[in-house]
Amino acid sequence: DNPVGLLTNNPVFDVQMFNLNNYMHIATTAPENSFSNMLNLKPYSYGMGALGLPGDYSSASRFVKATFIKMNSVLVSFFIFSEPWLFQEVVYVWEKKSMK
Repeated sequence: DNPVGLLTNNPVFDVQMFNLNNYMHIATTAPENSFSNMLNLKPYSYGMGALGLPGDYSSASRFVKATFIKMNSVLVSFFIFSEPWLFQEVVYVWEKKSMK
């Protein structure tokens, strides 16, 4: 059973899935200030809910990052006229909750 539909090499799949528990704090929404109620801290850029996603090229990190992107994206397709009689389908992946 592969609920995320992704695989990488080592470590084994069960370990990869368990490792996702370390990233439960990652979100598609902007973070809220939980650092201190005495400081007025605010997000200053889009995508800050994903701070903490691993960025190295190890298989474990690639699995985490690919899973986050796959599970939080939506597939949108539309058509472009390249000739009056020909449609070319172009597919884009957009973040579900982008730019809120």
